[in-house]
Amino acid sequence: MMRAHEYVVVAPGTEHVLERVSGELLKRHTYVEALWVAEQDSQAVCRLVTDDSDGATAAIKAAGYVVSNVREVLVDRFPDEPGVLAAICRRAADAGLNLASAYPGAHGDLVLACDDLNALETAVVERPSGGGI
Repeated sequence: MMRAHEYVVVAPGTEHVLERVSGELLKRHTYVEALWVAEQDSQAVCRLVTDDSDGATAAIKAAGYVVSNVREVLVDRFPDEPGVLAAICRRAADAGLNLASAYPGAHGDLVLACDDLNALETAVVERPSGGGI
């Protein structure tokens, strides 16, 4: 399991946000671990996880946007089979945790955000028997 930083951009309007941000990332040779974009009313919300914090910040700025939030997230590959996401959510809930977001990343990884990443990591990775999901 890896910890990474997620950059959140709330962009006015919804046209070409993905094209503008991804184009600027490409210019900087910045690898994208995960990228999630959704329209919300007359805005676009973009969540970006990358291996280069300086590159991500510069790309977002060059695209004409501002980073509205940065937070640490967990990124890991879980088995690609039915029920895995439900098991992750159940373990988080059983540990008293609320998943703030969960979305797919590169190479089949899953990005998870929560207020207590240490507790989340313990809840979803470690089992009493010593194995993970």
